[in-house]
Amino acid sequence: MQDYEHLGHMQLVPNSELSKPSSKCFYLPHFGVVREQSETTKLRVVFDASAKTDSNLSLNDILHTGPKLQNELFNILLKFRCHRITLTGDIEKMFRQILVNQDDVEFQRIFWREIPEESLKEYRLLTVTYGTACAPYLSIRTIQQLAEEEIKKFPEASKVALEDFYVDDLITGTNSKEDAKKLVSQVIELMKKGGFPIRKWASNESSVLESLPTELRSSSGSLHIEEDHLMKILGIIWNSRKTHSEST
Repeated sequence: MQDYEHLGHMQLVPNSELSKPSSKCFYLPHFGVVREQSETTKLRVVFDASAKTDSNLSLNDILHTGPKLQNELFNILLKFRCHRITLTGDIEKMFRQILVNQDDVEFQRIFWREIPEESLKEYRLLTVTYGTACAPYLSIRTIQQLAEEEIKKFPEASKVALEDFYVDDLITGTNSKEDAKKLVSQVIELMKKGGFPIRKWASNESSVLESLPTELRSSSGSLHIEEDHLMKILGIIWNSRKTHSEST
């Protein structure tokens, strides 16, 4: 929660705005989930937008979710297996890189205090929140818009952004080392344009990533491909260190 505040992803609600009527704001319950297998964030904050109110409706019940934009995972994986040089990466805090319209942040209020002895404080979340029904649409649509706007400058990276992401997981590749190096550089530059840093890069050809800082590379060399980032795991694990490509 300190991370949320320090990064500007939530802000304290001013005293003058604390008395808004219930029809003009919503308070999200939240709790922590520990994921021991995570390379980076062991403890994640989960916001429950499906919690019912006294009207027997939740925030998710009344949100417009938008159409499904996510590419089928089966198709992404089939393409991935066709590449000689494979590449994976992860958008850091993908949802939280996208600001919510100022008129809508009041429906993402929370109560928080750092220690039990403190009085409760009211905050509002300023970015797309994982757990809200519209979050997948908003995040994927933002990536697609970025790719469409930058396709002339970054043609290959834009194609990858449109076709080879499964939510925040990049699952792609090329047929040569040189093409792979160019693609990595282009994808990084494209995603920077939208404020989406990519980390946990991995490849079956380590030389492709040698120019990247160590902190941007995957320490485990494995990608756990998940359908739901909290609960359901498809059981598909790719280990780049046990997959070797022929030299080109």
